Amino acid sequence: MNVGFLGFGAMGRALAEGLVHAGALQAAEVYACALNQEKLRAQCTSLGIGACASVQELVQKSEWIFLAVKPSQISTVLRDRQSFQGKVLISLAAGMSCAAYEALFAADPHQGIRHLSLLPNLPCQAARGVIIAEARHTLHHDEHAALLAVLRTVAQVEVVDTAYFAIAGVIAGCAPAFAAQFIEALADAGVRYGLARDQAYRLAAHMLEGTAALIQHSGVHPAQLKDRVCSPAGSTIRGVLALEEQGLRRAVIHAVRAALSSS
Repeated sequence: MNVGFLGFGAMGRALAEGLVHAGALQAAEVYACALNQEKLRAQCTSLGIGACASVQELVQKSEWIFLAVKPSQISTVLRDRQSFQGKVLISLAAGMSCAAYEALFAADPHQGIRHLSLLPNLPCQAARGVIIAEARHTLHHDEHAALLAVLRTVAQVEVVDTAYFAIAGVIAGCAPAFAAQFIEALADAGVRYGLARDQAYRLAAHMLEGTAALIQHSGVHPAQLKDRVCSPAGSTIRGVLALEEQGLRRAVIHAVRAALSSS
């Protein structure tokens, strides 16, 4: 089965690379199309996938099409509706729910464009991602099952109702940047007190990875884990109190609200 990535920016590239490296997709059956053809050809060569010179070429060669362009570009790339007839369209665009595509296709006489909206995150590139899948879609049952099976090779797939699609997407898709900021800040503190920069980043990243794995595997509540690390009158509780005094919790909630307001 041939798969196309219409748009090959950071997210489309990360998902394509993750799926190819995980063996979920064969490189020879994957195609990509983007405006910057020189950059596209270099990226496709490094992955061993095909570079398409036009939207029409990519659509003709692909059965599943990952729509990885900006929301403002969607109506333009889908202008020739008839060429997408019979294809499975998988949207990666923020703010584009099933209802948005239904409205886009409503006035068009061409039928048979089946679609599903996803919100993936960059860690899919390392097969450690999270993908939010909208519960409402127009795929056939077997297509939906096959797609989710492919996506699960690189991510934890969470199917959510439309009402929670945006907020789940912010938690999964935007928060890696927040986590990276935390890692960077922690490493800065390490450097301030004598650690080498590369070692500080390594310690911070592995600490965060291990903490997340412990919560996932043991089911321990984050507050319980915090309490287990904090000993009476110890250094950890002093650090926790300092974070509370500086408004960490409030800052995170405000960051999510700000990201959600634009989605």
